Amino acid sequence: MSDGQAPGGTPLLAGRYRIGARLGSSVDITLMDAVDERLGRQVVVRLVHPDLSGMANVQQQFKELLLAVESVQHPNLPLLYDFGRAPWNGRVVLYTVGERLTGGSLRDLIDRGRALSPSQVVVLGIEACKALDALHRRGLVHACAHQHQRTSLITNFNGA
Repeated sequence: MSDGQAPGGTPLLAGRYRIGARLGSSVDITLMDAVDERLGRQVVVRLVHPDLSGMANVQQQFKELLLAVESVQHPNLPLLYDFGRAPWNGRVVLYTVGERLTGGSLRDLIDRGRALSPSQVVVLGIEACKALDALHRRGLVHACAHQHQRTSLITNFNGA
């Protein structure tokens, strides 16, 4: 795989994803806003740190985990569109491409001084539990759960 070029010379990850702003990061992953140039849709790209991406055992675990995650479909889990290995900034990285969530988070609501009613909290909790159950039934556990308005979406997964 090689770095492609978007109109205007912007490099493309895997020949199709135009990387935008950094949304967040951890020790091993950087979360990036992106556009799928082939399908013309907003996506989120997770880039695994290049040092980890080069390790054979990490590559195998990554592939096994993403194949398992790909098989789980639930209304409270974001869609996984693509994953693989590709050159980026002169190094090879593992990446995932997923659904771009909109509408804000529970944190956004709280930061704006909005409170949820007890019944809304119960509904969010139940929806989060349903999503976690779908993951657990496939032997997956969550690494990070994010609450989004009206719906609970679980967004990061680890093998059990």
